[in-house]
Amino acid sequence: MKEVDDVLEHFGVLGMHWGKRGSKKIGGKIHSTIKKHTAKENPSEDHTKKVTLKKKKLHQMSNEELRTLNTRMQLERQYKDLNKHDVSAGRAFVTKTLTDIGSDIIKTTMATAIKKAIKI
Repeated sequence: MKEVDDVLEHFGVLGMHWGKRGSKKIGGKIHSTIKKHTAKENPSEDHTKKVTLKKKKLHQMSNEELRTLNTRMQLERQYKDLNKHDVSAGRAFVTKTLTDIGSDIIKTTMATAIKKAIKI
Protein backbone atom coordinates (compact mmCIF):
# COMPACT_ATOMS: atom_id res chain seq x y z
CA MET A 1 0.00 0.00 0.00
CA LYS A 2 1.09 3.53 -0.78
CA GLU A 3 1.33 5.91 2.17
CA VAL A 4 -0.33 9.32 1.72
CA ASP A 5 0.97 12.34 3.62
CA ASP A 6 -1.46 15.04 4.72
CA VAL A 7 -0.50 17.96 2.52
CA LEU A 8 -2.25 21.27 2.03
CA GLU A 9 -1.46 22.94 -1.29
CA HIS A 10 -2.59 26.31 -2.57
CA PHE A 11 -3.14 26.80 -6.28
CA GLY A 12 -4.44 30.39 -6.17
CA VAL A 13 -2.69 33.56 -7.17
CA LEU A 14 -0.94 35.43 -4.38
CA GLY A 15 -2.97 38.51 -3.44
CA MET A 16 -6.04 37.37 -5.39
CA HIS A 17 -9.36 37.93 -3.61
CA TRP A 18 -11.92 35.15 -3.32
CA GLY A 19 -14.64 35.37 -5.96
CA LYS A 20 -12.72 37.81 -8.14
CA ARG A 21 -11.71 36.80 -11.63
CA GLY A 22 -8.59 37.95 -13.32
CA SER A 23 -8.15 39.10 -16.87
CA LYS A 24 -7.64 36.97 -19.95
CA LYS A 25 -5.10 37.72 -22.61
CA ILE A 26 -6.73 37.44 -26.02
CA GLY A 27 -4.82 38.31 -29.16
CA GLY A 28 -2.13 40.25 -27.30
CA LYS A 29 -4.66 42.45 -25.46
CA ILE A 30 -5.88 41.98 -21.91
CA HIS A 31 -9.68 41.68 -21.66
CA SER A 32 -11.49 41.79 -18.36
CA THR A 33 -13.83 38.87 -17.75
CA ILE A 34 -16.37 41.21 -16.15
CA LYS A 35 -18.47 43.26 -18.56
CA LYS A 36 -18.63 46.94 -17.79
CA HIS A 37 -21.96 48.67 -17.32
CA THR A 38 -21.38 51.10 -20.17
CA ALA A 39 -20.30 48.41 -22.63
CA LYS A 40 -23.78 47.63 -23.92
CA GLU A 41 -24.78 46.56 -27.37
CA ASN A 42 -25.97 49.42 -29.59
CA PRO A 43 -26.25 52.28 -27.08
CA SER A 44 -28.33 55.20 -28.29
CA GLU A 45 -26.67 58.35 -29.54
CA ASP A 46 -28.11 60.29 -26.59
CA HIS A 47 -26.71 57.78 -24.09
CA THR A 48 -23.28 57.93 -25.70
CA LYS A 49 -23.37 61.73 -25.60
CA LYS A 50 -24.35 61.66 -21.89
CA VAL A 51 -21.44 59.35 -21.03
CA THR A 52 -19.02 61.63 -22.89
CA LEU A 53 -20.38 64.76 -21.23
CA LYS A 54 -20.16 63.23 -17.73
CA LYS A 55 -16.43 62.74 -18.24
CA LYS A 56 -15.99 66.50 -18.72
CA LYS A 57 -15.45 68.82 -15.79
CA LEU A 58 -18.20 71.31 -15.03
CA HIS A 59 -16.18 74.36 -16.07
CA GLN A 60 -15.39 72.73 -19.43
CA MET A 61 -19.06 72.38 -20.46
CA SER A 62 -21.07 74.95 -22.35
CA ASN A 63 -24.61 75.91 -21.32
CA GLU A 64 -26.03 73.77 -24.12
CA GLU A 65 -24.01 70.74 -23.03
CA LEU A 66 -25.18 71.20 -19.43
CA ARG A 67 -28.80 71.47 -20.60
CA THR A 68 -28.44 68.31 -22.69
CA LEU A 69 -26.88 66.36 -19.81
CA ASN A 70 -29.46 67.54 -17.27
CA THR A 71 -32.36 66.73 -19.57
CA ARG A 72 -31.06 63.22 -20.24
CA MET A 73 -30.41 62.51 -16.55
CA GLN A 74 -33.86 63.80 -15.54
CA LEU A 75 -35.54 61.63 -18.16
CA GLU A 76 -33.61 58.56 -16.98
CA ARG A 77 -34.54 59.24 -13.34
CA GLN A 78 -38.23 59.73 -14.23
CA TYR A 79 -38.24 56.49 -16.20
CA LYS A 80 -36.68 54.56 -13.29
CA ASP A 81 -39.17 56.08 -10.83
CA LEU A 82 -42.13 55.17 -13.02
CA ASN A 83 -40.92 51.58 -13.53
CA LYS A 84 -40.12 50.51 -9.98
CA HIS A 85 -42.25 47.35 -10.19
CA ASP A 86 -39.12 45.24 -10.68
CA VAL A 87 -38.56 44.61 -6.95
CA SER A 88 -36.89 41.30 -6.25
CA ALA A 89 -38.74 38.68 -4.22
CA GLY A 90 -36.05 38.79 -1.54
CA ARG A 91 -36.30 42.54 -1.13
CA ALA A 92 -40.10 42.38 -0.97
CA PHE A 93 -39.88 39.66 1.71
CA VAL A 94 -37.41 41.63 3.83
CA THR A 95 -39.47 44.82 3.53
CA LYS A 96 -42.67 43.03 4.60
CA THR A 97 -40.92 41.22 7.46
CA LEU A 98 -39.36 44.41 8.81
CA THR A 99 -42.68 46.24 8.56
CA ASP A 100 -44.45 43.43 10.46
CA ILE A 101 -41.76 43.33 13.17
CA GLY A 102 -41.88 47.12 13.52
CA SER A 103 -45.65 47.16 13.95
CA ASP A 104 -45.44 44.33 16.52
CA ILE A 105 -42.85 46.27 18.53
CA ILE A 106 -44.99 49.41 18.45
CA LYS A 107 -48.09 47.47 19.56
CA THR A 108 -46.32 45.86 22.54
CA THR A 109 -44.68 49.15 23.55
CA MET A 110 -47.99 50.99 23.41
CA ALA A 111 -49.77 48.22 25.35
CA THR A 112 -47.09 48.36 28.08
CA ALA A 113 -47.29 52.18 28.26
CA ILE A 114 -51.10 52.08 28.52
CA LYS A 115 -50.96 49.43 31.31
CA LYS A 116 -48.47 51.57 33.26
CA ALA A 117 -50.60 54.70 32.73
CA ILE A 118 -53.73 52.91 34.00
CA LYS A 119 -51.92 51.70 37.19
CA ILE A 120 -50.89 55.27 38.07
